[in-house]
Formats: sequence, C-alpha cells, structure tokens
Amino acid sequence: ASHLGRIGARIPRDVCLISRDDDPFLNHFVPAVARYRVAPELFARKLSHLVLDLVEGEVARPRAVRLMPEFLPGESLSHLY
Repeated sequence: ASHLGRIGARIPRDVCLISRDDDPFLNHFVPAVARYRVAPELFARKLSHLVLDLVEGEVARPRAVRLMPEFLPGESLSHLY
C-alpha cells in the first residue's frame, strides 16, 4: 500500500487492494484493506484433532484439511467489485 502511494496510485480509485492474510496492523490502514481471515478457533480445533490422532497412536496419513477463510471487504475495493 505504501509503495502504491509512493508511485501515485490511489486506493481504490486506481488500484484495488486485497490482502491474502489478516494481521492486526491492517486495522490501522486508511482506507481499510480488504482481506481474508481464518478464525483462530477453527484453525486450533482442526489442528488439535490432528494432534490428538497422533497422541492416540493413529497412523498419520496424508489428508487435506481445508479452512475456508472469511472475506472482509474493507474500503480498498472499488464500488465495481
């Protein structure tokens, strides 16, 4: 965002900005940055199930664990999106 400002790009008028991850510092950006957030509780619950399986002696098999992030739209998207 700071680089875009340095080169004269205006968010969201010239460029839309979406952060792949959430971070507390993004709460201080103006305009508010659109981003994806994975609930820490959901992440901890999925991870704890995997750890408990290992503790209980289950053989660790490769498997997909999917976490669907929540989209927080923010103000860094133009009205077109």
